[in-house]
Amino acid sequence: MEPQEEHNEAEKGKRNMEKLFDLQVFAQENTQTTGGLSAEMKTYYGMELLDNAKPQLVHNQFAATKPLPTGGGKTVEWRKFGSFDKALTPLTEGVTPDGSGISVSYITKELAQYGDYTTVSDMLDLTAIDDVVLEITDRHGANMGLTLDTVTRNEIQQGKQVLYAPAIGADGSKTEVTARGALTAACRLTSEMVAKAATQLKKMNAPTFDGKYVCILHPSVAFDLRQDEAWIAAHQYAAATELFSGEIGELHGVRFVETTEAKIFRGEDLTQNGVLLEDAKKGLAEELEVRKVDYDKKKFFEKMDQELAASAAKQKEEVDAMK
Repeated sequence: MEPQEEHNEAEKGKRNMEKLFDLQVFAQENTQTTGGLSAEMKTYYGMELLDNAKPQLVHNQFAATKPLPTGGGKTVEWRKFGSFDKALTPLTEGVTPDGSGISVSYITKELAQYGDYTTVSDMLDLTAIDDVVLEITDRHGANMGLTLDTVTRNEIQQGKQVLYAPAIGADGSKTEVTARGALTAACRLTSEMVAKAATQLKKMNAPTFDGKYVCILHPSVAFDLRQDEAWIAAHQYAAATELFSGEIGELHGVRFVETTEAKIFRGEDLTQNGVLLEDAKKGLAEELEVRKVDYDKKKFFEKMDQELAASAAKQKEEVDAMK
């Protein structure tokens, strides 16, 4: 066979193979696609529900919980016996000293009840694709934990001993802050502030947790402290110490517990347009006015009692004179 004829036969065979494997030969103009059967295209529902992001709740681990017996009333009272002064005066032989009395102080707290609920219709319970009751129960449980943690946190914040973080300048200079309303984004917790707070607690003989104080702080504040060279990460002492939930490290004898639920005070919120400050002044003025009225009433009744006593004494004298 001549070379030209071989070439023609090869080309012919190639064209036949292309026709054999060209699937579009079988395509038809009326081929059914998913677009024409939209009613058949359903959404697939995954049976595993997604979880909500939840904060780490740490405050209640530092609270002392006590049971209240049935019929115990709505007010709880705690008492504390006072301490004796140092007996620095030497005793005299054969002479009994005068001795000292003991004082008792107490604090009270009204019980408070917290709760919430969600009503679910029988129709929803029977027809919903998910177990609505189970999910609502789970959400209420999480919400109750968050509520109790917040209640405990707010009680902790009732303390009157306050230190304010200084404002850190661009050059590293520190400006002292003396009021909560003056706090800005430039005010950051420093290693020096931690040492100062620990020293102040020691001077007041404040009790510790296994020899250490505890600070609950927000992750943004923890970021600043982690830059300090004296910072000790929790994993470095975890083998010898039982860690608190959320504990991240230690600095100057203070153990730090991190949570996004840490109390946040914003200076601009507290003094926005001076409204809150004026409300506070107004509330104080009203309280003082009430106290003044109560004091005036007390003085009035005391004066009335004196006059009545004097009148009764005079009448008695007149009766005695008539005998």
